[in-house]
Amino acid sequence: MNIRIISDLHIDVNNYKGKPYTKISDVFIHGIGLENPKPLTVIAGDISGSLDETRRFLRRHFKSVVFVGGNHIVYNHERKPIQQLHHEYREEFPKKSNITYLENDYKIIGDTVFIGATLWTDYEYGGNPTKNMKMAARHMNDFNFGYYKSDGDKEDLNPGHCRQMFFESIRAIKDIYDRFEDSGMKIVLVTHTGFAPGAVEEKFAKHPAISSYVNSPTLSEYISVRMPKLSLIIHGHTHARFEYNIGNIPAICNPFGYAMYGEDAEEPEFKRDFVVNLNTMKTSCR
Repeated sequence: MNIRIISDLHIDVNNYKGKPYTKISDVFIHGIGLENPKPLTVIAGDISGSLDETRRFLRRHFKSVVFVGGNHIVYNHERKPIQQLHHEYREEFPKKSNITYLENDYKIIGDTVFIGATLWTDYEYGGNPTKNMKMAARHMNDFNFGYYKSDGDKEDLNPGHCRQMFFESIRAIKDIYDRFEDSGMKIVLVTHTGFAPGAVEEKFAKHPAISSYVNSPTLSEYISVRMPKLSLIIHGHTHARFEYNIGNIPAICNPFGYAMYGEDAEEPEFKRDFVVNLNTMKTSCR
């Protein structure tokens, strides 16, 4: 199976002169959407903060997609709690559809199991989760826009909620992995948040909010030991392109980012049609 890997499209942010998708289409959609429909497209989060925009975009440009939400799913104007957003995305993009949303869930396509979750973060990169959570609350816009439903009440999203969702996702991912570990099927993990140390650029290693973008080396070790039969890990969120290994498991991140800040396909990092063959693990791009 060939799969196309992209993430962090931010189609709501990358809006030029009031015309959504214009720049995006010029940069990377031409030649990878319906004009190249065969590969399954895996999008590792942050398409947009709007379900309506995400729906229009995916159905306009792609035939077969598996995707996760990313932290920008909470950037919705309706001020909906994240639990409601997950429910609405699952309803809109169910497993039976050719475009499927995954959150702590899986989908089987051919001989491959795709496990998907935003994942969030353990806030343990650097070894001080309490301090890291305080830095996250100060630096991450997630907590200016996001909401969380707790005991029936809606409250502002905070790093404690994200850490709780991280542990919920890890348990779900491990449970699904265990179910298919000995099935002989390929298992691909799709998350939004990255993994240290492989997805840490040196210039950002000491950024006060770096633990919001990558999980700790402890998690990477856990995955390599407890989930060694993963065929591939795909993530986004870093806005920098990476190919590295977690133990013997290849990991790939191919994000678009914010074109308005120069993070676009004019730079060599983003590959607009980056395809991986899951049988050989060979990659290609046009």
